[in-house]
Amino acid sequence: MYAIVFTTLQVTATNSVQPIPSSYIPMQSAPFVSIVLFCYNAEKFLRKAIDSLLQQSYQHFELIIIEDCSTDGSMSIVGSYTDPRIVLICNEQNSGIAFNRQLALSVAKGKYIFWMDNDDIAATDRIVKQVDCFEQHPEVVLCGTSAVIINEHDEQLREITYPATDEAIKAGMFFGFPFMSPSVGIRMAAVKPAHVEALSLVNQADDYTLYSMLMDTGSFVNLPDKLYYYREHTDPNRITTNPARGADIVAGRKVAWNIQLQQYGLTANDSVLTLHDKLSYYLYQITKADIEVAFDYCVLIQSIYRIQRRSPKYEFEATKSTIDRNISSLTLVKHIPLITSLLLQIKFANLISIKSHFKILVKRPLLFLSKL
Repeated sequence: MYAIVFTTLQVTATNSVQPIPSSYIPMQSAPFVSIVLFCYNAEKFLRKAIDSLLQQSYQHFELIIIEDCSTDGSMSIVGSYTDPRIVLICNEQNSGIAFNRQLALSVAKGKYIFWMDNDDIAATDRIVKQVDCFEQHPEVVLCGTSAVIINEHDEQLREITYPATDEAIKAGMFFGFPFMSPSVGIRMAAVKPAHVEALSLVNQADDYTLYSMLMDTGSFVNLPDKLYYYREHTDPNRITTNPARGADIVAGRKVAWNIQLQQYGLTANDSVLTLHDKLSYYLYQITKADIEVAFDYCVLIQSIYRIQRRSPKYEFEATKSTIDRNISSLTLVKHIPLITSLLLQIKFANLISIKSHFKILVKRPLLFLSKL
């Protein structure tokens, strides 16, 4: 176990941030909530992130800042705040995001918990709108938002929306990540000790793992409001290609997928999940060894397809295009033998759109002529 130093800032607040009265929830009935900011080497943008939380129109919260042994000036910035709602937790050694999420879930006192990255910005009405969603809909256990992508100069680059309904979100969970993860809020009553303990199985993709475990505990929603400003970095010094981290992300996704498959009543071996990962994220990395499980992979996807079509729990239309893309892409990958490509297209024709069938017929001869 890592040793943790807990420090709560409990002196008189002198920060200039002024709360904006909420028009959504009467403060006398407002539930206490926890906002968690994960902090590591973020001195350039950290103050903006913290200020955006302290300026929330919803004021009944604790702000848990988990400082993961930054080597820049982040700790000095956090220490400059005197707001009594801030709870500072300092790790004695760098422990990583999965450990820190476990820690946050263990110490949070709020009825709801909300994530925040240390270089992003929350809209002033973010928390109040998410709390209002939870309070108005007791069946909701997870609430995300739409987002605006910004650059290092706070300039808006583009907007992102996500599937809004429980049926669409859960239909897409196996095929992608239908959230802006740091915008997510969770009803703490849905989080069980076993969920928190299970996060020790992963080093990355811990959010995906947690949300997968919560799928059968209640409803998921994404608000259409753009309440989160996600910072996209172009600085090459901030963009890492650490192979170990990449392997941890893949391993974490596999844990999440196995949890989801268990809920479907299905199983898949590691090789099939490796192929799924590459089809979803790293198509160019597919090898001859991966092709050996192509039929097993398609059988798995066909099983999910049939379950989703027959169950009102899933908005099947939300995933048809992704299934189509994965299967049609598989028939055209670099190392696939001609006979395998043909058999996949025939055997799993119902998973492929007419447009994709035509594309395969056009591209396949070019693919195999290029091998001659």
